[in-house]
Amino acid sequence: MQETLTLMTGPPQTSFSVILMWGGKGLQIGQYASVAADINAGENSHLLIGYNRGNESWENTRKCTVNDNSGVTNCSQPTLSDKELANLPYSTLTGDIHLDKNAALTLGKALYTGAVKAATDSTFSMASNSKWVMSSGSTTGTLKMAPGASIVLSDSTQNNVLNVMGDLEGEGEFELNTRLAEKSGDSIVVHGLASGSYTLKVKDNGGDPVQDGRMQALMSFNNPQQDFSLVNVALAGGYADIGTYRYRLTRQENGYMLYNPVIPWQPLEPAKPNPDTPETNPSGISLTGTLETCSKQELSCRIAYSNADIEFFNRIYHTDILNFYLFRTLNEVWALRIDGGQNIKESTRMDH
Repeated sequence: MQETLTLMTGPPQTSFSVILMWGGKGLQIGQYASVAADINAGENSHLLIGYNRGNESWENTRKCTVNDNSGVTNCSQPTLSDKELANLPYSTLTGDIHLDKNAALTLGKALYTGAVKAATDSTFSMASNSKWVMSSGSTTGTLKMAPGASIVLSDSTQNNVLNVMGDLEGEGEFELNTRLAEKSGDSIVVHGLASGSYTLKVKDNGGDPVQDGRMQALMSFNNPQQDFSLVNVALAGGYADIGTYRYRLTRQENGYMLYNPVIPWQPLEPAKPNPDTPETNPSGISLTGTLETCSKQELSCRIAYSNADIEFFNRIYHTDILNFYLFRTLNEVWALRIDGGQNIKESTRMDH
């Protein structure tokens, strides 16, 4: 049986310079506890922060009391109701954590502020009411997020990268800061396999960006075996308004990026071609026809003509309400309105 030390401290914060956990040992920072310390967790050790109920015995929070007369300590594993859990204050830990081979870290009802450096075969699990605020770039092994778990990658003054060297599993939210005017920002890179649903909440802290067609990487999946049908990534609210531009999320090859195709306050004006000189794309084909192989799941659509066709890559945006599509080719951005039969009714070139 593994030995576990439980810290049951209350306000004010208890501080240590470094807590060393030898291989196979356990540490719990329990309910109401507030601790400031760097923690080095050795091979096969386990660390639990805040109230939690888990599948393994060590993942269940212990509540210990000391008899003043006998000096005997008794520990139990309480089960809180949903109401009791909602009213329970967050346990806190401030400091950096190092996880060795096969070490495990679990955040229960806790606010953790610090950086993580972990072995690839370690595990970091986050309960539904846990929050991690990264103080600098971090590396985890396998990262498991329960619905409601959140990770804040940085404050407004730095660019942090979260490298998930193992698998990413579950459902959670990532808060990222960007400085799009400087073409910089936080990002997440998954090197293992990802599954589940994740929401990206973006806040920009720079100046007004320029609509130059460049994309800002937010989340990348570097494993060549990644099955993108198993992972869903979305922007909180569906878009991010930054400066005068409305940014959408688009998938490009192995990652998800911000792109600024639409200015929120600028209405889409229908094209006004010269009747003697119809609006054309660079190959001289009039921009009329029918969209084919185009659905919400497709990232590109083919526009068919009576005597030719053109592939429009990088579908940027689509809304069913307005039946409106926005496409980007190599050198152009086109806005199209489509009727019920997928025929082009209006076209506007946005980049000239």
